[in-house]
Amino acid sequence: MKLTLLGGAAEVGRSAVLIETENKRFLMDYGIKIEEFGPAELPLVPHKSVHEVVISHAHLDHIGFLPMVYEKDIVPWHATPPTNALAELLIADAMKVTKLNGFENPYTLESFKRAMENFSPVDYGETVQMKCGPKLTMHDAGHILGAAICEFEFEKKKVVYTGDFNTSETRMHTGASFAEDIDILITESTYSEKEHPNRGEEEKKLAKNAKKALDKGGMALVPVFGVGRAQEVLLIMHEYFPDVPIYLDGMAVKATDICLRYPEYIKDPKKLHDAMHDAIVVKKPNQRQKAAKGGAIVISPAGMLNGGNALWYLGNMPENSSVSLTGYCAEGTNAWMLLNKGSILDQGREKKMNCYVEQVDLSAHAGRKDLWNLIKRTTPELVVSMHGDSCFKFVDELELEGFTAIAPRIGETIPIK
Repeated sequence: MKLTLLGGAAEVGRSAVLIETENKRFLMDYGIKIEEFGPAELPLVPHKSVHEVVISHAHLDHIGFLPMVYEKDIVPWHATPPTNALAELLIADAMKVTKLNGFENPYTLESFKRAMENFSPVDYGETVQMKCGPKLTMHDAGHILGAAICEFEFEKKKVVYTGDFNTSETRMHTGASFAEDIDILITESTYSEKEHPNRGEEEKKLAKNAKKALDKGGMALVPVFGVGRAQEVLLIMHEYFPDVPIYLDGMAVKATDICLRYPEYIKDPKKLHDAMHDAIVVKKPNQRQKAAKGGAIVISPAGMLNGGNALWYLGNMPENSSVSLTGYCAEGTNAWMLLNKGSILDQGREKKMNCYVEQVDLSAHAGRKDLWNLIKRTTPELVVSMHGDSCFKFVDELELEGFTAIAPRIGETIPIK
């Protein structure tokens, strides 16, 4: 058996791992790396056709290239049911945005449709026999709706692929669960060098920044990623501000509707239902204009303010408004510029913004301590570090502690004895 990283090696984005046995091949995730100012970066294409695909969760950096498989092959892909529903939403939107930005999609609409027709559902705790060899069991990853830690049981080895995971409890999820006896651990390493701050304190910081604007008649804008972060912020704001109008806009609306269709995958579906029931779902431009007059909370994509309706709100907010950035802000994006320079790019020109700006850590990834706890609890014979900017340094640290670890480069193949 051998594994090859087709993407996600020493980088965050385009996760793709190929596992090969004597006669069979399957992919674990097949994502793209979104670029703010150009076409997405793509993973490598397997040298031969694959027989199956396993998807950990529906974020585009893990599923965005899935339709490419169906340009030439018709194979089953395994994931949880909500991952399938979110994948259909996100991939369709990504294809639309790619076209609007003047780029060609790397696969056809027909391939996307074929992918959706060949979905094979696996629930948490369920074990299925894959045609290409191993038994597959999916465990709750605690990351976003339907995200799974994927456990593969071969005849002699147990391989666990974490995808993105979070062991800490959030408003939406209870935290990851996983097998204890692991031979090969393929783990994300996004925050191998960073510890997340206390989540309760971060929620208070979010509420404080919003209140600062609301008390002065301003608007409290929270740019979000539509899947995961939007629902988390909605629950927080609904609790802290029960009497304040909360507007939910863009893809966040459809994503929340999908979440409510799968209550068994949510920690407290009633709270999400109540928050969504009380929210003002934006359907018309005049609703945005009303929200922009102030005295309201607005939750809207896109998280980095490089597009989406959040950018419209930012350009039309009244005085004494606030912006709370709850996710990663890539350098050069409007979110990064607002945080570091107090300005954004407006039609190619730098524009100063007059608002309260705060960055809040509501990460859905494991922090440094959580990564170490996972490895020490499971004591795998080999750790493969991926999906991180500091994979090589993380591996050096692991080896100093007596673990056998590797951080492959893209295209590198690792033999598994």
